[in-house]
Amino acid sequence: MIVRPLDNLGRIVLPKELRGMLGIEDSDLVEFFVTEDGLMIKKYYAGACRFCGIVNQLAYFKGCIICSDCIQLLKASEVVSKPDVPPGELPAKFKRRGLEVTLQELSALLEQYPEKSQYEIAAMMGLSPSRISQLKKQLNIKQLMS
Repeated sequence: MIVRPLDNLGRIVLPKELRGMLGIEDSDLVEFFVTEDGLMIKKYYAGACRFCGIVNQLAYFKGCIICSDCIQLLKASEVVSKPDVPPGELPAKFKRRGLEVTLQELSALLEQYPEKSQYEIAAMMGLSPSRISQLKKQLNIKQLMS
């Protein structure tokens, strides 16, 4: 869980990891929806195909706007049940790890590379520097408790 404060104008900063998971880049528009469970945020596609950006012959399917050309390409594409790339070879930003595993990885990197900056460690782990700061605090708490 990541907690972020609102500033005096009601703004929040979406963490880098979250933006990456949602495919949100700088200057992208986002939509906000209120649901029974809370607030939903998703990238806004302004009446254009989610894949190619075309604005003609669009269909709405499972929350996505898709053009007829991309629909045909999807129908013709082969269904793959598992990626050909082993999980260990995926970029770090696509790895899903639990908190304990992440803390262990961070601890090992900090021991192995004590001269590296927080920004360099963040890049190595595929996380934001602010997330590394949060994790370092948790590591310090764990060390104090043991």
